[in-house]
Amino acid sequence: MPGEGEREAAQRLLERVLNDYPRAFDVVVADALYCCAPFINFVIDCSKHIVVVAKDERMDIVKDAESFLRDKPPSVVIDEEKVLKKCWDISGFESWTNVKAPLRVVRTEETKSVCRQLDGKLVEETTSWMWVTTLPSIRANTKTVVEIGHHRWSIENQGFNEMVNHCDRLQCFSLFLPKEPEASCSCILFDAACGTPGASFSLLPTAAGSTTSLG
Repeated sequence: MPGEGEREAAQRLLERVLNDYPRAFDVVVADALYCCAPFINFVIDCSKHIVVVAKDERMDIVKDAESFLRDKPPSVVIDEEKVLKKCWDISGFESWTNVKAPLRVVRTEETKSVCRQLDGKLVEETTSWMWVTTLPSIRANTKTVVEIGHHRWSIENQGFNEMVNHCDRLQCFSLFLPKEPEASCSCILFDAACGTPGASFSLLPTAAGSTTSLG
């Protein structure tokens, strides 16, 4: 709509999706632009969960998390073939008073070897990530939250590629992650004022014993 920003357009689109397909997904995945109380509260009011990048160092929750995690050992270490991920996972943050629910913070330091183009030598590079989420640990363990956060790019790239090259409307795609609990939960990304397809990740079921899957 004329005059509206990306967040407003994404929220309007999300309202339409939820109106037509209220059980299509359970988790909204978003970049740092959406790490704001109004959008997080909107997702909560829709009875959905959110995983959102947090990188603004001026935000109280980022300051609190960094202060709390300083000098603490990682909660989980994920040693993958090409990347070593040290993960910190803390729940119960209530310092963001404008948000309607306690928040969970997952932070990673990820080290991988890369080949320098200049001389062909292998060097280690370390990057840091932080996500804020409403997903409880009983639904999604640390590894699952990290994978959901990183697959935001896969969802976006695959989605735009499919929409540009193969279809004239949104379609749904599944990226199933192995070696996780049986139930699955779908994630939908809203970015660049445009809805892109969802991806399925394995989560523990709720107390009622079910989650919604988008495949």
